[in-house]
Amino acid sequence: EGTRRGMLRVLSLDGCEEACCEEASLAMQTAVSSRTCGLTELSLRGVPIKVDDAVGVARALAANHSLTKLVLAKTEIGDGFLLAFADALRQRSHPQALRELDLTSCGVSAQATRALLEAPELSVQRLCLFDNAIREQAPTMFAPAEQTIAPFLTDLDLGANGIDKAGATALFERLKENLTVVPALKILGMGANDGVADAEDDAAMGELIE
Repeated sequence: EGTRRGMLRVLSLDGCEEACCEEASLAMQTAVSSRTCGLTELSLRGVPIKVDDAVGVARALAANHSLTKLVLAKTEIGDGFLLAFADALRQRSHPQALRELDLTSCGVSAQATRALLEAPELSVQRLCLFDNAIREQAPTMFAPAEQTIAPFLTDLDLGANGIDKAGATALFERLKENLTVVPALKILGMGANDGVADAEDDAAMGELIE
């Protein structure tokens, strides 16, 4: 999709296996990292990004100046991508334009997610981590910090991450106690986690809702 002037604004390569070949991957990295890139939305849902290309793609996306929405759902990019993306964000001198990041079914862990949240130039408001490898490590994402972490994040989806009752309760406690961690958070998606229904009756959950 483009504007009347012909500049491409929205690009969807969902399920396109050709998009992960070496030539296409390098071309995409060059395009999205260019200062002349006008894309505001990019979707690579289901594109099997190769492990060898993940770091390069991550750095290119972190260097982008125009994207406001990025969908990487079901790419299984893993921690290597997320850590490289977080590291590249730290090299920026000002926040990205990116406001929505979809990492559904990407195989990322709580530790890598914490690294992303700590990136000072992260401007994401909605982060979807549905169906990942968070599990019992969920509370570590919200461990105490001296400086504010992810100040713009208002909507976080942690659904279907295998979080049990103990993990859910500890997560709620952390959010209640640590005001410097995701201070603007308004929406927390926890559906399809076995322990959440059990934790809802706990005092921590009740106080968090209040």
